[in-house]
Amino acid sequence: MTIRRVLSVLLVFGALAAACSADSDEVLAPMTTTLPPTTVPTTTLPPTTVPTTALPPTTAPVEPAADTTTTVVVTTSVDFDNVPPAAPTNLSCDAGGGSQEVAIEWDTPLGTSDIQTVRIYLDEGSGFVRIETIDVSSGFVQMGPTRWSAVAFPVPPDTEVEMAVTYGDASGNESGWNPIGVYFEFSGAPCRFRA
Repeated sequence: MTIRRVLSVLLVFGALAAACSADSDEVLAPMTTTLPPTTVPTTTLPPTTVPTTALPPTTAPVEPAADTTTTVVVTTSVDFDNVPPAAPTNLSCDAGGGSQEVAIEWDTPLGTSDIQTVRIYLDEGSGFVRIETIDVSSGFVQMGPTRWSAVAFPVPPDTEVEMAVTYGDASGNESGWNPIGVYFEFSGAPCRFRA
């Protein structure tokens, strides 16, 4: 506050105090003060609206339309070869060129165009096991006009064994076989049929 205001307030208090002390003998009448009526301001709020979210309408699944397309199936006649070649016949053996080799011979087959592989099997007493699969076009099968031959390896010397030859064709069919008993005493010795 400024000094001037302070002095004004003090002067007012001083005058009031003097007036009170001058009238101290008088009985003061009660003072009544009428206040203006109190009014509470009213505020009108806009009506409250709750937002609603519209859900999409539920629809039943639509059945697909009937298929009116026509399917045409074209069938072609395929000649499936499930007939194996005939089994090799008249097997015999001879000495091979190296250790544990035996040359196996048999009659030239009829209809050789269907034969793709020659398979040679060996049985040392516990069942036949394939020891060679030779592609006919490889040159390892000697194809004479009356006899074919191929070298089998390994064939144990000084052991009585059985051997067999089969044919395989382009469709994977395998011929039967006509096993022979084979025995040769040592490498390079003539092979003979087992007695």
